[in-house]
Formats: sequence, C-alpha cells, structure tokens
Amino acid sequence: MRPQIETLRETYRSFQTTYRELRKQFTTLRQRYYLIECAWCQGHIRWVPKAPAMAGDTSHGICRPCAARLLTQL
Repeated sequence: MRPQIETLRETYRSFQTTYRELRKQFTTLRQRYYLIECAWCQGHIRWVPKAPAMAGDTSHGICRPCAARLLTQL
C-alpha cells in the first residue's frame, strides 16, 4: 500500500510542477495582449497584441450581435 501512495504523491508533484510552468508561460504570453470586450454586453471579442504605448488590459468595441441589434433599432 505504501509504494502506491508514494507513486501517487510523485505523480501529483509532477503534475503540480508542470502546471506551474505552463501557468507561468500563459501569464507571460497574456501580458503581451489586451482583451477587446463588447461595450454593450461585456462579451469577449478577441485578444489583440499590445503596442508599446498601450496601458491597461482591456479595451472596448462592439460585437456583431450587439451591432446588429443596435442597427435595427436605428
């Protein structure tokens, strides 16, 4: 029983280490982009590469469903 527990612990530690490394890579990549959100429904539209002068992590636009709804109301 003990060898099986040790094997499970080692597997868990390995997964933890891999997760931390991948999370660090994801965070690094995410810092290079900012999120475009719909100003009406707050839905995520896309990620856009940051220009060096850009501040913040979110910008606003309008998604297609909201734009269609807005144009039909005009």
